[in-house]
Amino acid sequence: MPQKIYLDSSSIVKRYVHEKGSDSANLVYEKCDAKEVGVCFSFWNIGETLGVLDQYYQRKWITQQQHGEAIRFFAGECLRLMMLEALDTILVSSSVLSDSWELLEKHHIYHADALQIVSCKRSGADLFLSADKILLETARKEDIHSVNIENYREVEVSLTN
Repeated sequence: MPQKIYLDSSSIVKRYVHEKGSDSANLVYEKCDAKEVGVCFSFWNIGETLGVLDQYYQRKWITQQQHGEAIRFFAGECLRLMMLEALDTILVSSSVLSDSWELLEKHHIYHADALQIVSCKRSGADLFLSADKILLETARKEDIHSVNIENYREVEVSLTN
């Protein structure tokens, strides 16, 4: 069974907008295409990713054309990976939400971050990737193997173990 990688929204966005960590995101997806790894994320991440892409456009960090291309690429890639059985989306159920409330109070983090940690645990992922330092630190406190996607070497090493 291939290694399962949980991507938070910051990691997903890096696949569709070139920024620090994009090389790592591309490496993950290349390994997905080679069936060496699978990726997973919460259904929540889809909306959050679309929101981040919209914010990038609103702030004029990307053009309207780049925004449209990023959304089409993201949607198409999700469908393609689902057909390859290389993408697992975790539904946001009432039990996921209630478990995330417990983490929110335990670690004093944003609800969306707590939701990522609970979703990662439920997915059975081997590795959690994010660019959010507080989220990574909290995931580690919850005994989740976590790596900053902006550290290419660390991501590369984690994907070969």
